[in-house]
Amino acid sequence: SLISTVKPSHEYSRARGEALRNEGIVSGEALHLHKDGTPIPTRFHEQIIYKGEKPLMLAVNEDLTAQRAAEAGIKASQERFRSIINMSPDGIMLMDPHDPDPNVALRIVECNERACKMHDMTRKELLGAELAIVDPHYLLTRDEVDKRMAELRRLGRAVGESYHIRKDGSRFPIEFA
Repeated sequence: SLISTVKPSHEYSRARGEALRNEGIVSGEALHLHKDGTPIPTRFHEQIIYKGEKPLMLAVNEDLTAQRAAEAGIKASQERFRSIINMSPDGIMLMDPHDPDPNVALRIVECNERACKMHDMTRKELLGAELAIVDPHYLLTRDEVDKRMAELRRLGRAVGESYHIRKDGSRFPIEFA
């Protein structure tokens, strides 16, 4: 066989066997080894089934190698993205025009430290808030946001000037893109 199970500890094997006997089913993750010694992360599902009166164990193992590699790639990409926006001298806020709440037009889903300083707010205060918290003139309905997003897709970009409000209520001019 190409795969051999890493020898689990006695305590782990006993607990897993006991759970299988008591519950009739057990699921989790385990590490298997390829015959060349390469570790293979797996998700397992084991269940007691019966053939007549004879109990049998049905075991299904799913190789998680590709999933773990994809997760590592996504994490690295997110860290690079975060590093890039945090190094910017400009305040950056990203909004989600597809919020599941129909009463929310644009929710702030990401911001850098410069945006926090510009608005005299913490990251915690900005993330998850509606854009109107810093731009009260940006009180759009979902339909208006959809129209603006269609226009943005058609033109490829949107630029302009406006003003934002700091936590203390003072206004300051901004350019957006």
